[in-house]
Amino acid sequence: QIKIGGLSENDFMQLQVMDVTGKILINQSRKAINTNELFTVSKNNLSAGIYFYKVVIDGRKIFTGKLVVE
Repeated sequence: QIKIGGLSENDFMQLQVMDVTGKILINQSRKAINTNELFTVSKNNLSAGIYFYKVVIDGRKIFTGKLVVE
């Protein structure tokens, strides 16, 4: 799960999960309901390895991170 805080209600959130080559494997988007939201990524659909994620909020706030699947 990827936790995002400091949101306003109705902020538009987009999550992208990419492999090491930059290929987008997961692309989810939705509007925020609360000031803290969770994106749940199913690791069952990903092979073992290292992935990177990017969360964009209303096209302005960007959070990035690394996701390791064992």
